Formats: sequence, structure tokens, C-alpha cells
Amino acid sequence: MNTFDPRIAVFACNWSSFNDDQDDCNSYGPVVRTMCSSRVEPAFVLKAFASGADGVMIICCNLGDCHYKRGNYKTNRRMELLKKVLEQFGIASERLKIQWLPGEKNSDMCMAVESFANYIGWLGPFEG
Repeated sequence: MNTFDPRIAVFACNWSSFNDDQDDCNSYGPVVRTMCSSRVEPAFVLKAFASGADGVMIICCNLGDCHYKRGNYKTNRRMELLKKVLEQFGIASERLKIQWLPGEKNSDMCMAVESFANYIGWLGPFEG
């Protein structure tokens, strides 16, 4: 089994990951806090891959629970389209993960990031 330490960039909605220790949840790379997941532009994701990320995770509020009403629906639509664009660039769409989380459990965020890192580890390094 080929193992490596994947580099994971995490964009985390402030409201679905509002605990102060969220930075401790990603030992694989940066955690960028946004006020809403809808503030994550596709260009940010592309920049993360261009900067060496093996995977990118976007932490969102559960659908219907967005602090800003419909921001997470916008994120979902935008990132599903981005996955199609990634495929056109030869980047497996599985390297971009949208994770829905309730805001009150930071441990769920830690487990989600760890699970995604394990999956990316199984996929292998991104060589783009």
C-alpha cells in the first residue's frame, strides 16, 4: 500500500464550524474560515489545487440550516458545476468534497477531515 501525507485545504463556514479550535482539525493543511460557504469562489478551489493541495474540502451548514438562508444551496450548485470543470482539467472530481455539518459539533468536522484525508491518501497524490 502506497502511503503519503496528503495536503488538504479546508474552507469552513463560520456557522457550521464556529468552534475556536477548528484549526486543530486539519493537520494536513490550512483551514480557511469564511462567513458562509457560498463565499468560496471556484477560483479559490482551483488556486488550492494549483498550490499543491491533493484535495479540497468545503464545510457547509446542513441544507436548510444556512445562517444566510440559501447560501449552502448556492455552494452546492456552484461546486457541482466546478466538479465538471475539474474533470475537464484532468482532476478527479472526488478530490473536491462538500461536507454538510451542523454547527454545534466540531468533533464532526475533525472526523470528516480525517475521513477525507484517508480517502485522498487512498487516491494518491495529485499530480497536476
